[in-house]
Amino acid sequence: MSLLNGPLDNHENYLNYITLENCFDYFGLVESQRKQKSLDLAENYHRLRLFLNAMESMNIVLDYFFHEQKEQQGWNDSQRDLILDRIKRKHPALYDLDKLLNTYKRVEHRDMKALVATDLQETVVSICAIKQKIEIDFNSTKDERIISEAFDFWFEYNKDPDINTLLP
Repeated sequence: MSLLNGPLDNHENYLNYITLENCFDYFGLVESQRKQKSLDLAENYHRLRLFLNAMESMNIVLDYFFHEQKEQQGWNDSQRDLILDRIKRKHPALYDLDKLLNTYKRVEHRDMKALVATDLQETVVSICAIKQKIEIDFNSTKDERIISEAFDFWFEYNKDPDINTLLP
């Protein structure tokens, strides 16, 4: 990275310096926790934070790509969602990642479809006031296949970033 280009300048830099590093942080933590019999609440929340950071940063790469390419491709801002959806459907790992991330944002994986993440957070706070110890049901191992496949996609793309791979 030159002094003139920072990690937020384009999709390749964002991928290399933010996204992949967030993924390495998450997978490194998972590996270090494999030996532990149980995790306390703070450790679970830390793992959840790194999990969400990794997923969100992988998802954001396409936003950078869209804005870099929109003039050259003749896209406009009103087409953003359509273009990103086409790209994600072209690459099932990215589509699955987007669905998983939206599931976490909406807490649908806990069969509470009417709630959003902030509602769950408020519930956790009220439960904490009642109980000294709280169990959380975050278990990312069920979702690690999806995040691993998306990571593999971006890792390989980073080795040879060809925009034609991403164009819808």
